[in-house]
Amino acid sequence: MTLQPDVMTLNSIIERAAVESLGRQQYRVLFIAAGEIGTAENPPGSNAGPVLRYGGKPGQPWCAWFVCHCFHAAIGRWPAKMNHQTGGTGTLLAAAKRATCVFPKPEPGDIAYKPRFDGKGKKIGGHVGLVAAVSPDGKHVLSIEGNRGDAVRVQVRFTSEWRWFIRGPYSTFQQPRLWLGWPDAPPEGAVEVEA
Repeated sequence: MTLQPDVMTLNSIIERAAVESLGRQQYRVLFIAAGEIGTAENPPGSNAGPVLRYGGKPGQPWCAWFVCHCFHAAIGRWPAKMNHQTGGTGTLLAAAKRATCVFPKPEPGDIAYKPRFDGKGKKIGGHVGLVAAVSPDGKHVLSIEGNRGDAVRVQVRFTSEWRWFIRGPYSTFQQPRLWLGWPDAPPEGAVEVEA
């Protein structure tokens, strides 16, 4: 079970983190992403409907399209120094590795990447989301994820669930203290959801 804060609570977390530690561009990417929370597939399970405005074609997974959309809408650039948008999480990760912007520990504004496996342990793709906040002990990440339960949703995950964190391309920098913005207690109106 994880806590899922409502949009207003998430926006206040992002605003507090922005004032205390986020660079201006990181804040803008997260603000755009937070404004999309609740955008859902129609019909559910179709990878189609309103989510197609992020890019891609009906039936395609769209978590990477969503992340790319948030970057371009906020700062006019694609992540990982790419010169185009992508729907492929592997393409995004490969570009980030070439650009040497992949890190093992998260900062707010990063793209979090994790591989996906089938029931037999075979890698079948990946999933990405945006890091909105990191817990003070570094063990949890509050993320905004497209294509999570057929919608854009907020998720609290163990940091260890994510394999890599893709940073930039930001020209504004955060202060050295990175763990600000994490709620001190479960947010008002937060509900428990299945992980």
